[in-house]
Amino acid sequence: MPDQVSTRDITDVLKRYINTNIELTKLELIERGSVMGSVLVSGFFLAMISLIFVMLLSIGLSYLIGEMLGSTFQGFAIVSGFYLLLGVVLLMVRKSSVEKTVRDKMISELIEQV
Repeated sequence: MPDQVSTRDITDVLKRYINTNIELTKLELIERGSVMGSVLVSGFFLAMISLIFVMLLSIGLSYLIGEMLGSTFQGFAIVSGFYLLLGVVLLMVRKSSVEKTVRDKMISELIEQV
């Protein structure tokens, strides 16, 4: 006759199993949070460096165009007009392409962690 397993043993094993699963879920959530946090922080620093680069490049380009035209104001006005045009275009296509691309990238990153 095989060993009899008492209900108390089954209950203890089941409790340990549930507690282990809860701990595993907590650790997985902590890992996902830390990965998302590190991606956000590194993305923020990359965005800031890119912003500084674009600003300095724009200032240099403005002075270069201004020197070619003989008026610093015109150089800055042309570069500002370019950014205004770029902003209007991005505003018009943001729903269809920019937001969809960012959303898809975030979802793929989250699914990749699973």
